[in-house]
Amino acid sequence: MLEDFKRTARPHWIVALDLTAIAAAHFLAFMLRFDGVPEAAYHEGMLLSLPLFAVCALAGLALFGVYRVDLEFVGAEDLGRLFKA
Repeated sequence: MLEDFKRTARPHWIVALDLTAIAAAHFLAFMLRFDGVPEAAYHEGMLLSLPLFAVCALAGLALFGVYRVDLEFVGAEDLGRLFKA
């Protein structure tokens, strides 16, 4: 069982890359929403909502089984999971 966990557990750097992509998406969403740099009044809201957004996004990825995939054997079913997430 432990060997199976080691084979399918995602390394921390993959989760870190996901967090980086999530933070970039959150920032770009604010940039698109405000047609450029948001006003100073919205900066605090953007920063306060980022942790909640990141937790929800990572929970969604985990819920749809993205982190249970063995990267050596990625197939069409796994790509379907990514698109659902």
